[in-house]
Amino acid sequence: MKALFPILLITMLFGCKQPAKQYIFDNKPWLPPLTVYATTNGDKIVFLDNFYTAYLNASRVSTGIKNKNNFYMQFVCEYFTEKKYWRDLETWFLSVTAPDTARLAEYAYTLKVKQEEIFELITCALTDADKNLKNDSITIYIKPSNIESNRYNMKHIEINIDTAITNWKQKIKFCIAWKFYNAYCMGKRINYCNNLLADIIETGRAASFAHLVCPDIKYPWTKEIIVNDERHLWRKIKPDLQWVDYMRRHEIMQGSNSTDIDALGYHIVQSALKHHPELTPEQWTNLAPEKILEMSDYK
Repeated sequence: MKALFPILLITMLFGCKQPAKQYIFDNKPWLPPLTVYATTNGDKIVFLDNFYTAYLNASRVSTGIKNKNNFYMQFVCEYFTEKKYWRDLETWFLSVTAPDTARLAEYAYTLKVKQEEIFELITCALTDADKNLKNDSITIYIKPSNIESNRYNMKHIEINIDTAITNWKQKIKFCIAWKFYNAYCMGKRINYCNNLLADIIETGRAASFAHLVCPDIKYPWTKEIIVNDERHLWRKIKPDLQWVDYMRRHEIMQGSNSTDIDALGYHIVQSALKHHPELTPEQWTNLAPEKILEMSDYK
């Protein structure tokens, strides 16, 4: 055993790091290409700093812009029109409004100079997540920090990164693990009932998986709320758990108490798993929300 220890230690220290294989896709001379890194697991990490820098430059030199959203849509089509590889990405971008250009150049530049480091952090997060749930390959789009990014589907994840905030490296890993779980559920077509209980448990599962991958990271969604406050919140929403109306559910999940709701979901799932530690992530992911609630201490 003594002879094996140094080898095992080296594996633990460097096991997450993957060799960066870089692809640059051709583009028009005035439109800089995107940079894509491919991991050894088949995932792709796409940095969008060049896209936003090009949009910013185009918006500065174009006069007479009456509608920023229309101009943005035209720019997206021009940028991606000759790239069949980016057809899905073009559709993805056309579904959003024009980005805010305030400090966009600064944020895009910060993203560019941190690419290698960000690539290694995301690759580590994907490797650790995949150890707990085997998922198909996915593509991750990296946006500047002032660009909204909260979308995902079974094959694509988008995140924005602000390297100026405290613990940004740890938060990247947590965010990737959270959205990796969302993408996994969508890819496996794991469908729960469309009601408020399912929304709460879904958030709790994603947070639980992220903490499984990143056990030392605390995040607002899983904050500790005062016990009496949580009891009051649970009593308040319990009669409404079977709500199916999307707008009413959205109002609760995204309203003023959204952070407490997310924390509640996390605590319900953790309570259930405490009583059933034998369950694997794949097993508890496939349980119905009602079963998770039944297994927990929340009655």
